[in-house]
Amino acid sequence: MRRRTYLLWKRILIQTACLCLLFGLGYIYFLTPTLTITNYKLIGVPDEYAPKVRSRAYEVSNVKLLGVLPGNRVISFHGQILKESIREILPNSKEIAIHPSGLHTITIRVVPYVPLFSIGETQAVSPEGIVYTTLESRTDLPKLEYASTTQLTAKDLATFHSFVEKVDTVFFPIHFINIDENGDVRLYDSAHATYIAFTRTENLDRVWSNLLSAIDTEPLKSKMVDPSTHIQYLDARFGNKVFYKFTNTSGGAIIQDHASSTQATLQ
Repeated sequence: MRRRTYLLWKRILIQTACLCLLFGLGYIYFLTPTLTITNYKLIGVPDEYAPKVRSRAYEVSNVKLLGVLPGNRVISFHGQILKESIREILPNSKEIAIHPSGLHTITIRVVPYVPLFSIGETQAVSPEGIVYTTLESRTDLPKLEYASTTQLTAKDLATFHSFVEKVDTVFFPIHFINIDENGDVRLYDSAHATYIAFTRTENLDRVWSNLLSAIDTEPLKSKMVDPSTHIQYLDARFGNKVFYKFTNTSGGAIIQDHASSTQATLQ
């Protein structure tokens, strides 16, 4: 009889303790500020956008989860809704991670896309081929224009970017890249006055080799450093031949084929 009484009281005490614990946690969760979010720690958010991100975060936290649970607690916050809200403010976000980092703090870490080329006035394309809206006009990047039928892969973008960097170093800074419906690619300077042309399907290592060979051979070698002449284009679309056109100070144009320099003509 005593043993049965002991087990009964033990069960009652355990059940009572569980109920007290449950009600205690509920009280702490619903009625005390112990787990209330009071700070949003921002990492990777530009300073000028930080106030807007924090303001939006507090707005989202004021909405109850499922209409019942507080949305401003570190163990029950609107993670997905908050991500979508931040992406509206920072459309250049590649990754957004949100997690608790204390009893009152939520850390928001934003990783932006790395742009390779600008597209239009307000967009850019990433190395992964993702076209996204930029926070500001990226006039510091080459502007990429291509036909609607053109499909560019991440590999294509990486190849073009590497080639443009080489051209920037040896020839002139590239500001515009145009790919037409036939697959012809033209790299222009800032004034659209000078360009280098090649085909999209051509091996760019071979194109680069042909261009270097051309500018290291007379008469192109001398003309490249002659201040009285202005280069209009270098055309590497025809195999190993590189056609080029210079305009001299008197207005005459010189068109010549690097592979057979005797074919020079004057216009």
